[in-house]
Amino acid sequence: MKTKGVMLSMLLCAVCTAWAGNDLDAEKIRLVEKIYREQGFMKYASPEFKRIVRKGEKIAYRDEPMGCELFEHYQLGFSNGDSEVPWVQKLKISVRPNGMVHAHYLVEGKRRVDNDFKISCNGGKCVVDDVLYGKSSYRKDHEYIVKFGKCPE
Repeated sequence: MKTKGVMLSMLLCAVCTAWAGNDLDAEKIRLVEKIYREQGFMKYASPEFKRIVRKGEKIAYRDEPMGCELFEHYQLGFSNGDSEVPWVQKLKISVRPNGMVHAHYLVEGKRRVDNDFKISCNGGKCVVDDVLYGKSSYRKDHEYIVKFGKCPE
């Protein structure tokens, strides 16, 4: 009898954990949808991520009028003037097993844009800790600027 009770408790815990995980995944997906709709992620960045980016930008803009051209909308695959972006309607977003959120779409049916978002959630509020693109990330690029005082190559 005790075995059945323990098994039932374990099953209930597993179901609750899976449900909470799905809820968290849904929250992460909603955040990434907002990011693409608004064409920017720094509004949703964690305090530490914002601090690194601000510090890197301050250094980058000292020497370069375009500040290394690390604009958040570029990293999302947008160029200048893309206020109406029809291809984002075909945006595919999924949460990977490692917790990263993957988003991709095709620009004008040709060039594929892929981004991975490192998102942390606490108390129902999710924030962006990094945006990965290609072999680099927004955080790594700004950390490079802070460390070496120049734009990443």
